[in-house]
Amino acid sequence: MTPLEHLDHLTEDTRRYGAVLRTGSLDAPVPGCPDWTLRDLTRHVGTVHRWALAQATGAPREPRRTVPDDELAGWFTVGADQLHAGLAAADPAAACPTFAGPGQVAFWVRRMAHELLVHRVDAQRAGRLEPDPLDPLLAADGIAEVVEVMLPRLADQENGPRRPLVLLTPEGSWTVDVPGAGGPAPVTVRGRSGDVLLALWGRSAAVAVDDPEAWDRLQAAGLVP
Repeated sequence: MTPLEHLDHLTEDTRRYGAVLRTGSLDAPVPGCPDWTLRDLTRHVGTVHRWALAQATGAPREPRRTVPDDELAGWFTVGADQLHAGLAAADPAAACPTFAGPGQVAFWVRRMAHELLVHRVDAQRAGRLEPDPLDPLLAADGIAEVVEVMLPRLADQENGPRRPLVLLTPEGSWTVDVPGAGGPAPVTVRGRSGDVLLALWGRSAAVAVDDPEAWDRLQAAGLVP
């Protein structure tokens, strides 16, 4: 996907998240984030907005503070608008730091599109809403991001024998070796791209897994940050 396409999805999922803030209770628990409320989730997402913009563009970050409830929706919207404007104005090929090492602005455009994709599902579920369907191509790109960026951090872990993890969706397939699953055969996860992506991020999703015990061990160990 192109940075422009990522930005379009970032805008749309930010809008969906903001709609939950206008109608939902900040005290609502977030099913995908144990011990968090919608308030906690929103503070996290708004903080990440500002941190990612600083990483991508060098923009100064505002001092961290506890945002009062009556300011939270506005603070979220301001951070989202600043993030979108800053990323849209930047050259996607410009160099910048990333948590995967030196990279380009396009890394953060992609990362934030997927950050908002997963967390707007969290917000909608916290608001007791049926989440809007995940765009299958965006979700497939999110799976690729997990495989390319998130899972390599497991490479140096000494956590038992390695085992292939196979992800199968209508939009594509991915295979990566991961430690700690045990056994020689692959652990295969099948489903729609959106469901596989959510499952990789530890959210409930309708996926078929051929070795549920190994999959549970992998999720408990942490496939993503």
